[in-house]
Amino acid sequence: MLRSIAIIALFLGSILSSLASELTWDRTEARIELLPHETEVRAVYKVTNNSDAPLRINKLESSSGSTLSKIDRRILYPGDTATVTGIFNKGKRQGENHSTIKVFLEGRNNPAAVLGLVAQIPVLIEASPRILYWKSDSLQQEQQIELLLDTRYVNQIADINYDSVRLNVKKESRSEPIPRTILHVSPKRYDVPFRDTIVIYASGPKGMRSQTRIHIFVQP
Repeated sequence: MLRSIAIIALFLGSILSSLASELTWDRTEARIELLPHETEVRAVYKVTNNSDAPLRINKLESSSGSTLSKIDRRILYPGDTATVTGIFNKGKRQGENHSTIKVFLEGRNNPAAVLGLVAQIPVLIEASPRILYWKSDSLQQEQQIELLLDTRYVNQIADINYDSVRLNVKKESRSEPIPRTILHVSPKRYDVPFRDTIVIYASGPKGMRSQTRIHIFVQP
């Protein structure tokens, strides 16, 4: 049994080694950070046929609907180079997003390469927590929201929009251990159910603006 497993492992290893020797990539992973105004980014991977025979790239498979892929040529003669382009669409995504592109050669069931694309979408206003909830068995006291700004793009809280008839909101600036803003939030009445949203606006150089929302629930 162990001998059979060892033979299979050697066989698979020889396949991967053969594929690696046939194709050479300039890179197999790309890390890209989007600028706030960008809706998509592109990562380029170059592959060269190092074998003595023509190779045909049969298909590309993306792991996520956020990432499209294309190739500029499918048939590679010995020494030829092709370019695979991964196109990441931002949509409503935030933070770090991982996707892969599998590259298949004609007549091969296993991918010849798996290309990684890591897209970092900056969060201009990081709010924690994003939901405040008071219910009948919770303490009737204020809750706090911590706001962190990505100061590369926004550097001040420009406005805080909320229902002042039903909510108390106080802003506090703190500098240690890192600069941040604390919002002290409490409902004016705990015995009346309601839902509300606090909208926080931030601004920065060159007219940069951003906003985030905090959801409020009171359920007596």
